[in-house]
Amino acid sequence: MGSLSVLAAGLGIGAALAATPGVAFAGTSPVDGGAGALGVAGALAAADIGDAAATVGTAAAVSLPTLPDGFGNFAISISGVDLVSLGTASASSSLGNFAIAYGAYSDANAMSGFFNYASAEGDHSLAVVGDTGWFNYASAVGDHSSAAAAWGNGNVATATGDYAVASAGASVVAGVYDSHYNTATAEGLHAIAYSGWDGSSNNTASAIGDYIQDYSPEGNPFNPGDATDFWADLWHLFS
Repeated sequence: MGSLSVLAAGLGIGAALAATPGVAFAGTSPVDGGAGALGVAGALAAADIGDAAATVGTAAAVSLPTLPDGFGNFAISISGVDLVSLGTASASSSLGNFAIAYGAYSDANAMSGFFNYASAEGDHSLAVVGDTGWFNYASAVGDHSSAAAAWGNGNVATATGDYAVASAGASVVAGVYDSHYNTATAEGLHAIAYSGWDGSSNNTASAIGDYIQDYSPEGNPFNPGDATDFWADLWHLFS
């Protein structure tokens, strides 16, 4: 399966499951993203997933992610070389990229661009980076969590929580491949954060809390009240 199909399947299903009636919304306006590339460097330097999982509990309304209970499913791929491949975890990388997957049917994909990092920790978790971009970072922590940082440079997507979804720079607008320095952070059960969803750059989306959603620029390209339409529309755009 190509990386675009993987992205559509993972983010589409994850967002569809998270997009249920009665969720809260938090609007975020575009901000100067000059520190986007620095954010990637910082994220790479602090890529200890266990620490990320531990800090999410500091907010009372944020549920902790479910983590794997063993290393029977574990994979590491660096610069196109598969270093570890155990169980059903899958890690794929191309030259200059890094991918780590931990959990049953977890999938980390860094198959294009350069100096991109994808980390998926949790059963059925998904992290995708690249697709023509450089210095992108995607981290998904939790059962069925999904993160994508693609189609641009210096995008950072962090999803921490079961069924959490974070997308930075991965525009839902067909034919847009230059969305840069976007940051999307989703922390909590079914949290959703989309940054640069319209193909623009220098946006920040932060959804902190269970069932919280945030889109930057402000607006919503989908219908959050109808999970079926959400999944179908996203699949059509990326297939």
